[in-house]
Amino acid sequence: MTTNPDDSKNAENHGLDPALVAHGFNLVGVLAAEHYDGLVGSGWHCAEALPSARSAMLLGCGGVDFFRAVRSSPEWEAGIDPVDRFARRWLEFQCAQWREAGFESRGFLYTDQRGSGNEAGARSRAQSGAQSKDGGRHADFVSLGAASGMGVPSRLGILLHPRFGPWFSIRGLLLTERPLAPTPPLAWNPCRGCPAPCATACPSDRAVGAGGFDIEACFSCKVDTPSCQSSCAARRTCVYGRDEAYDSEAETYYTQSAFRVGREFRRQTLRVDPDTR
Repeated sequence: MTTNPDDSKNAENHGLDPALVAHGFNLVGVLAAEHYDGLVGSGWHCAEALPSARSAMLLGCGGVDFFRAVRSSPEWEAGIDPVDRFARRWLEFQCAQWREAGFESRGFLYTDQRGSGNEAGARSRAQSGAQSKDGGRHADFVSLGAASGMGVPSRLGILLHPRFGPWFSIRGLLLTERPLAPTPPLAWNPCRGCPAPCATACPSDRAVGAGGFDIEACFSCKVDTPSCQSSCAARRTCVYGRDEAYDSEAETYYTQSAFRVGREFRRQTLRVDPDTR
């Protein structure tokens, strides 16, 4: 497995153990606790999750290294939620390293839920395609990622990164007593002036529009277009990050998993037929 030297340097500057970089956690974003608190809802504030926290670190995975690490892991062999279980193991590993250094820390996955649900939280979950079985809410990892410089919003409904384009994910969050230098938002607007091949490539005429991403149109398109359940033509044609694109196995796994989660969310939480248009 290869890693970019700049990724390792970035990790070291923020106290991330090099073992995480070697396993695909090659992007970080850092927010001061006060800034982080202003971007999350009930249950996620430092006072509720880790009162002594001074910093919040987002952990991201760009390119193919993370999936390759998962594919060779015991979690993959076990076959039950391998990606999330693998990510949680490494979040706990990092927390343990910081605790040994005297800094209490806690780790959370993007799928974790805390606090009480409400209509705004339900809408956020609907947009992310995540499930909610206990009424809790998910943290808005897209907003946290944008605020900490991990990427910028795009027509695709996901963040774009200058190197990885749309081919990265934010897997977890670490709250820690360790003081870490915040990473500022990116001063970059990649979609401005772009001819938007993503909009042309998408089978839906509404999902990827100039006015923003339409999650319901995207999901309906996936229902109607089986090929969209395993690959995203709009994402594939983005002009950024092409050298870092997921291989076909990784893209198929992630896209099919997201579609299954979206169907279950619509069925269990929104109480609608997941195959309605």
